[in-house]
Parts: sequence; structure tokens; C-alpha cells
Amino acid sequence: MIAIPPTIDIDPTIEHEIELYPSSAYIHLPVDVISELPELLHAAGHEDAASSVVEQRRETIVPEERRAYIEEAVKTYLREGEIEVDGSAIVSRGDAGAFVMGWLWIDEEQI
Repeated sequence: MIAIPPTIDIDPTIEHEIELYPSSAYIHLPVDVISELPELLHAAGHEDAASSVVEQRRETIVPEERRAYIEEAVKTYLREGEIEVDGSAIVSRGDAGAFVMGWLWIDEEQI
């Protein structure tokens, strides 16, 4: 996971989606913007974050392949209101498949 330093601003004209959590955040950016991110992080003095982005870019799959994994996850696992997968889900490619990030619903009375 990449820790984006708070000193990096995202241009509001760039299409992006941010999901905030208590101790982390996911930022979905277009591929062309992500390719510029290591240089921006490096210029801001965040060498570890820049290296992390470069490493993760090596593992990135092409959008068509990513979409195919998301569609298969929806087809196989979707149970409306119980198991859901966003169209912008994170996909982590492995040797013989991929993990697709999804959402599992837990009722309050279950905990």
C-alpha cells in the first residue's frame, strides 16, 4: 500500500475518486496521471512513496483485463446488499488469477 503524503495536492480538474478510512485512503486516478506520480513525490522529497508507486506500477494490469476480472467477480459473487463489487474495484494480479476488492455487508446485530 502506498502512503500518499498530505503535502501532495490532487488537481481538482483531474477525474479521481477518494475513499477515506480511519487510518488510510484509496485514491483512484487515471493511468496517465499515475505515471506522473513518482516524479511529483520525488520532487516533494517523498522517496519511499515514489519508489512504492514505481513498484506497484510494474504490477498494474491493463484496463481491459482489470474490467474482465471485475465483471467475473460480479457475475460469480454478487449478492445485492450482501456482497458487492464496485466498477472501480482494486484488482491485484497473481500468477494464475487475481484478487478483486469487494464489499461484505455485516448487520450491526451480528457483532
